Amino acid sequence: MPEHASELYSKNISALLELMLVDGVLAPDFSDEVLAASCVTREDGK
Repeated sequence: MPEHASELYSKNISALLELMLVDGVLAPDFSDEVLAASCVTREDGK
């Protein structure tokens, strides 16, 4: 079971990172509900 949990976790992290990349550059769109809900802090203080 730990192996499956690790695979699922890595797939989730990979999918989250893909949401934050635009043409290979980090450019998170905080209007996306997944990114907005997972954001802990931002430079603009929101």
